[in-house]
Order: sequence, then C-alpha cells, then structure tokens
Amino acid sequence: MKTKILSFTLILLTTMLLSTSFAQDNTQVGLPEGAIARLGKGGITVMKFLADGSHLAVGTDVGVWIYDTSTGKVKHLLQHPRGVDNLAISPDGRILASIGCSSPFILLWNLETGKRIQTLRSQLNIDGAALTFSKDGKELIGLYSYVIGDTILIRWDVATGEILSKKKGKGILSPLSSAPNSISFAGVTPTGKITLLYPETPKKGVFNSDIMKSIIPRLPKSDEPRKRPDHGVLTLTYSQDSKTVATGDDRVIRLWDTSTQTEKVTLNGHMGWITSIAFSPDNAIIVSGDTDKTIRIWDARTGKPLNTLNGHTHTISVLAFNPDGKTVASGSLDGSIRFWDVKTGKELSVFATDHTRGTRPVAFSKENKTCLTSTFNGTIQKWDIKTGRKLNSFAVAPIALTAAMALSPDASYFVVKGKPNAYIVPTRNGYRVNRTASRGRYTTRLWNLNTESEINLIQNDSGTDILTFSPDSKVLASIDYFHGTRLWDVSTGNEVTQFNNRSDVLTFSSDSKILATGGNSDETGIWNVKSGNKILSLATKKAECLAFSPDNLTVAVGTRSEVHLWNLNTAQISTSMFMEKWTELNALTLSPDGKTLIVGIRRGEIWQEGSYFGIQLWEGQTANMLGTHSGHSHQIETLQFSHDGEILASSSKDGTVLLWDWEKISTKRKMEQR
Repeated sequence: MKTKILSFTLILLTTMLLSTSFAQDNTQVGLPEGAIARLGKGGITVMKFLADGSHLAVGTDVGVWIYDTSTGKVKHLLQHPRGVDNLAISPDGRILASIGCSSPFILLWNLETGKRIQTLRSQLNIDGAALTFSKDGKELIGLYSYVIGDTILIRWDVATGEILSKKKGKGILSPLSSAPNSISFAGVTPTGKITLLYPETPKKGVFNSDIMKSIIPRLPKSDEPRKRPDHGVLTLTYSQDSKTVATGDDRVIRLWDTSTQTEKVTLNGHMGWITSIAFSPDNAIIVSGDTDKTIRIWDARTGKPLNTLNGHTHTISVLAFNPDGKTVASGSLDGSIRFWDVKTGKELSVFATDHTRGTRPVAFSKENKTCLTSTFNGTIQKWDIKTGRKLNSFAVAPIALTAAMALSPDASYFVVKGKPNAYIVPTRNGYRVNRTASRGRYTTRLWNLNTESEINLIQNDSGTDILTFSPDSKVLASIDYFHGTRLWDVSTGNEVTQFNNRSDVLTFSSDSKILATGGNSDETGIWNVKSGNKILSLATKKAECLAFSPDNLTVAVGTRSEVHLWNLNTAQISTSMFMEKWTELNALTLSPDGKTLIVGIRRGEIWQEGSYFGIQLWEGQTANMLGTHSGHSHQIETLQFSHDGEILASSSKDGTVLLWDWEKISTKRKMEQR
C-alpha cells in the first residue's frame, strides 16, 4: 500500500556540484587482477597535507589515497591491509608511514612513486598508535596503549626496519596524539588525566583535566541529556607549536597550556559531540567538527566563534589545515571531502566524493548498464557499470544509522531498518552511537525506487534483524526476533506468510518458490514460500551462509570453515569443501552455470603479514580449489552476479564494491588447473 511520497533527497553530485567539484576517475586505480572497477573509496579515518600543500593524503578503510590538490585527481592508492588508522609524513616530505587497525605492521611508502619501501613490525595487535618521525627523519616513533594498562613506546630505524628500542609504561591513554613539530605525545586516561610524554627527555607531564566531570552550563529541562558529558574525550589535538593541547569532550572544547598544565580557554557552541579539532599553522585559529554535521571556526586566543560552516550531511570525521593556513579540508561520513575558505567560511569545492563506509547490498538494473549500492547510513548510490562513474545518490531521510537493509535484485525496491537522529561518532573500528539515540526505536521502511513512493509494511515492528528480497523482487523476507521468519508482498506491504522458526540467515531459490533458513542451530530448513510449510530439514552444522544452485536442486550451506552442497532430492551431501587453515568464510554464491562455488573469505590472522580478504573459487563437482582473488581490506558482505552473468560484484565493510570480469577470472583459474 503506497501511502507516502518517498522521503529521500536526490543529490545529483555529477550535475549540481559540477561547478565546485573536481572531476575524478579513480575506478581503475590499484585494481586487483580480474577486477574491472572499484566503486567507492572507503570511509575516511585521517587526513594530512604534505608540507607544500601540493597533495592531500587521505587514510581510509581501503588504504591511503594521495590526491593532487590542484586538480583533485588521484595520484596513488597505497593499499593497506585492514585499512588505515593513522598516518605520519617524514620531515622531508618523501616518506609516508601508515598503520592499520589492530595491525602489528606499519608500512612505509615513497610518496613520489607510491611504492612500499619498508615494513615495520611492532608485534602488537592494538587498535592503532600515535606516530611521528624524528627530526632528522631517520627514526619512526610509535606510542601504543594496551587496554590492560601498559603504554608502549617503540622506535624503528626507517632504513632497516629494525626496532631500536621498546619501552613500557603504565596507564591507558586514549585518544592518542603526536605533536607536529616536536617529539612528544598526549593521551587521556580513563579518569580524565591528560598525560604528556617526551621520549627525548625523561620529562613527563600529567595534569588533571577533570574531563569526566566537565562543568557544562545549566540548560533547560528539555535539554536534560546534554548535562551529563559521560562519554569522555572523543578527540585530542596538539597545536602546531606544541604549546597547547585541545580536547573535545561531549560538546565542549578545552585548550590546555602544556607548560603550566592549566586550562586556558573553553569553547562552547557545538550542539553535537565534537569529533575533530585542527589548529591553523600559526596557531591563531581552531576549526572543529561534530556529529551534528557542523564545522565551527574559533579564535584560539579568545575562544570567540568566528564562523560556522554548513554543507555536509553527516558527522564530520576529520579536519586538516592546508599549510598556507587559508584553506581547511573536512572529511565526513557522508562520503565527501570539502575545501573551505577559512576567512570567509565559503565552500570552495566538493574536493572528493565516494569515501563511504560499510557498503552492503548490491543490485544490477535489468539491462545490466547500472548497479545500485547502499552504505551503512542507508544512502543508495547509482553507478554506470561501463565507466565506473557514480551517476547520483539517494539519501533516505531521516535515517542516520541502519541495522539491516536490502536492495531487490531488479534494483526497484529498497528496504532499511534504521534509526533516525542518531549521533554517529567515527572510531578506529568503524563508528559508535550515542547512548540517548541508541535507546530510540528502530523502524523498518520499504520504498519503490521507480515510483519514488513509500510502501507501508502492515503489522511492522522493530524486531527485524535480517532483510532480503526474492529473486523475482516480489517478496520481502525478514527475520524477526519476536515472530521468526516473515514474508511480505512487496507491492502491497501485506504480510503473506510467517514461519514459526528462529534463524540467523536465509536465502531464496532462483525461482523464488523455496526458502532456506538456518544459522541458529545445527539444522537448515527448506520451506515452501507459498504455503509456509517446511519441505525438508537438513542436519547441518550452524550455517553462516546459504545459497541455491541455479536449477534449485542443490543448496550450499557454508559454516565458518566448510561448505557442503546438499542434493535436495536425496537430502544427502553431494560435495564438501574445506577451507585451508586460518581461512574463514564470510559469504558465498554459485556461478550462473552452477558449476563453480564462489566464497568470500578472510585468510590468515591479523598478526600474519600475508592475511587478506578475498574471493575464492571452487569447482563444485570435484571440490577442487581453483584460486583466490584479493582486493578488499575488510570482510566481504555480498556476492552478487549481474543478470547476464558477466559481472560478479563483491561488496565489503571497507566501503567499496569490486566488479569482477567473471569470464576472465573463471576461465583463467580453470586453465591453470589443467
């Protein structure tokens, strides 16, 4: 039943922003063998300008994108296992150091050539570190903080990669920050103490910021939740001269004198959590961003607000000043990087787009000319398959965070379980939501993308955890915490069938007549979609993934490390495939001819240098492993073929979709096995 006009804002980036955006073609940069395009660039984690301002290094969930600031074109993509958590640039501007999330490795890159020149091993699987180069550029220094209470300072020889020294200290420090022009670090303890560390000297400074009990101005009762800044420090930044440390706790910015260890200025005015702070090169100006999509400019000496910058449509992730001090760059969870004139507050350009996080569903148009993807916040992106360029985006309002979503196979429908008005804070492992918003109710909403109208789901509630469409795009299936598996008529929104079962994963047969469910126990159920009756029970291990063969006679049941092909006529296993040691299965599908099994895997542990995420091909009849293609830096969420079977799309939590030439990669692997 169509009841409402579709409540999403159509943002035509390629037309509306043509006058302010730089043209870019990044779909071919750093592609793995067999891939024809990369859609998206990964969520932004950190940004740094080179000393002369000629290039901008953007760390993302994929790697480091090196942009030419004069043209906006991508110079290099420095691909990094598990994405990038922090960056450091050598004093001469020639070497870039990047560290990944929970990675024991730091990679050193030649910024001119984009080639990796060294791998530094910390032997610590910790979520990132504060990094800085020594003044002569010969050493890299990293400060790590363990949850168990140890702080570890490591020095490496840049030329050899060897560890020169490793020192341990006590105390948990988070967040961590390194001074830009001196060898010192700052962090905040759980009790609210800012700790300054000076590796060159025995000096150590500690002062109590009283962050956890910050004095916030009394607000009206309607704003009661704002009176308790119980989230601690979300961001901490040094000034360029290292004389000041700025902390953002809740909605307040505090400036601390590092020599006297006293609070100098308090900046009030943000309505959302403060997520990023940056000092101008002369230390006179501060720019700050928050979860309310707002950027504010302040006088660093007086705390006086100078300007407010609006333009982003989601949380501000990171801010960085151009070395000339006239321009500031802002990165956001909306996927864009924008350049602003600091003096006037005018937006100069939408410098880059497509830096999205957590890409999930993928759907191809019937004619296979375009495909749709969707990100963690419910934004739908439309791409030209031939050129790899984004055509437009649909931002579903007012969804801020999604828990489940799906696109119909014909790209006509979109469904999302989301929460409005949630404050999303970028973190090293993704993002987190504020407590007030997390207590709100999720709603599940369905749209017809062709008519731009919302379809009301009758008897809907917020218990939905999994959503998927039937291959004919006529039925929506949901796994409901309260009611089990439910089927809905997509055209009317009416519930048509309910299975009284509890499952964690489900999939339809290619003719949309059969449904397979499983995951909650050692059983996979086969159901008749029309009647809701169970046809068969397969005694399987707990299923992580399910997929039907094109002829619907076989169902593939994937566990954490095994895949078994079940013949539905005999209810017996016909073929079994076992993953190699340290290999974990995340997604699976069968080729259009049903002869090849494609699985999304994680291979290796985080402490292994050769670990990666990729797709693995298996011959279904013989159970021979044909080969592996890597290219993602995080877990693969979806494997989806185009309607003509020529393109395989793999979507990942790293915020990208890789389009693979299926004939090319399958033919090559089969030839290699002969």
